[in-house]
Amino acid sequence: MKALKKIVVVFTLLIIIFTSFSCYPKSNENLPDLIPYRKGDKWGFCDRNKKIVIEPVYDDVYPFYEGLALVFDGKDWGYVDTKGNVVIPLGKYEEARSFSEGLVAVELNGKWGYIDTKGNLVINT
Repeated sequence: MKALKKIVVVFTLLIIIFTSFSCYPKSNENLPDLIPYRKGDKWGFCDRNKKIVIEPVYDDVYPFYEGLALVFDGKDWGYVDTKGNVVIPLGKYEEARSFSEGLVAVELNGKWGYIDTKGNLVINT
């Protein structure tokens, strides 16, 4: 009987340990406000409750950083805000990255530089 109690205690502790260190979120409170969402072969964004906020019209999207998300329409890169408004136009850059500390690396005419959240060239390379 003593051995059975020890097994039950060990088993219970293992369950507690594994569930507390799970890599899956227990709620959606740690999720960003808008999450990339795919419908068919197009991408948009939904909120935490899976309600579509920005219609899936893009070929690729990246998560929001500093209020802007990088989107790709199959030909051109650009940035949208959390309401889906194009803030930095598609078609201006050959390639782009996500924002960090107010700047983002973009490629224009084969050269890389940095723009701010308004699309102004800040660092030319």
